Amino acid sequence: MFRFIFLFSLFSTSAWAESVMKCDGFFAENIYRHQNTFFSSEVEVRRDGKWTEWCMKDEDDIFLELDIFEDGAVCKRIATLGEPLKADEYGYRKGDQFLAKYKTTLDFRFQTRVWDIQPVKPDLTEYEDEEGPNVEGPGGKSVRNAKFDCEKM
Repeated sequence: MFRFIFLFSLFSTSAWAESVMKCDGFFAENIYRHQNTFFSSEVEVRRDGKWTEWCMKDEDDIFLELDIFEDGAVCKRIATLGEPLKADEYGYRKGDQFLAKYKTTLDFRFQTRVWDIQPVKPDLTEYEDEEGPNVEGPGGKSVRNAKFDCEKM
């Protein structure tokens, strides 16, 4: 009987561990939830009062990769950046859109979020810092390894 109760409680538990944190950002605060269940791990973000999948593919995405760890997650993607170009520059032609590598790292142990944008050449290789376009966030803040503090909820 004890074994049955133990096994039932083991498999009926919906989450072994759950962490929730609220992070500042360039445009808005974000609330993230990391769950480790018996069968899988997932990271979700709170949007419009509902938990939704965090690292989702947009129509602008060319590549998307999600790695979830015990205390965090990393979302990597390559997507278009900004408006179409008005002239030929940086190896792109007029009317093309810049491509950029985006990397977002969530660390639930130390309550941080790191956001990094790296513009890439049309062949998807990285620019040297001095030859590529300069990408800035609101207020001129760098989007290279921008670190945001979070708080546990």
